[in-house]
Amino acid sequence: MELTKEESNLRPKVETFKRYQQVVEEIGDTEEMLGEGLDSEMAEMAKEELASLKKRKKVELEEKN
Repeated sequence: MELTKEESNLRPKVETFKRYQQVVEEIGDTEEMLGEGLDSEMAEMAKEELASLKKRKKVELEEKN
């Protein structure tokens, strides 16, 4: 019984951490793409995606705390 309660208390934190990890991974992938010399249109799209991901990362960090 005690473990079930502890698990239910930890579950939201674990889910938030998983989302945070996913965003960090996507940021790394996008930054890597930008370093590969994309054409200007693709580079602009990647920069927009990177900005969006960094905002998501901030939100996930705030939820994590």
